[in-house]
Amino acid sequence: MELFLQQVFNGVMLGSTYAIVALGLTMVFGILHVPNFAHGQMYMLGAYVCFFLITIFGFAYWPALALSAIVLALAGVALEILVFKPVRNTGGITPFIAALGALIILENSVVVLWGPEGHRIPNPYPGIIDAFG
Repeated sequence: MELFLQQVFNGVMLGSTYAIVALGLTMVFGILHVPNFAHGQMYMLGAYVCFFLITIFGFAYWPALALSAIVLALAGVALEILVFKPVRNTGGITPFIAALGALIILENSVVVLWGPEGHRIPNPYPGIIDAFG
């Protein structure tokens, strides 16, 4: 029973993460009327920034998370100014191609900067966390 409850908790946490990403994508599509194909890559960029703030610059977990959110917000503003604003009123398939280009550029920039291998953010809470006794 304990294993079942742990897996339910893990599923709820993972589902919540997916829901937050989906809500962000839905909000961007609702406002811009263009699907931001680079939405997932923006989350990836934020995770890489957080990872390197912790491992290379020695930040604690929570300040690194807050700073990576700020960096990601600035990257989002740059994406809006450089990619979406110039093609907003062009119509047709141009905004879709621009969003796809942003996806490819962000994804390949991360590979060039930090390599193709995956990285893990160090666990801020060593050991086992006992939530419900």
